[in-house]
Amino acid sequence: MLLLVDLDARWGQVATHLNLSTPRTIVDVVRDAGALQDPELLRSYAIRHESGLDVLASPTDASLAD
Repeated sequence: MLLLVDLDARWGQVATHLNLSTPRTIVDVVRDAGALQDPELLRSYAIRHESGLDVLASPTDASLAD
């Protein structure tokens, strides 16, 4: 698994540039303590790109980053 994490919670554009929809974001991971300890749960937050790259996207709404 190759994972790209967009840590720019306010202005991150990785998902946009890869044309990915973002049902879950890095903000959701941070709010789920279990995901930070369980690799399989963390993997469930990633979005798979057609190239095989997994992405943990930043939120599309910057207000969610607060």
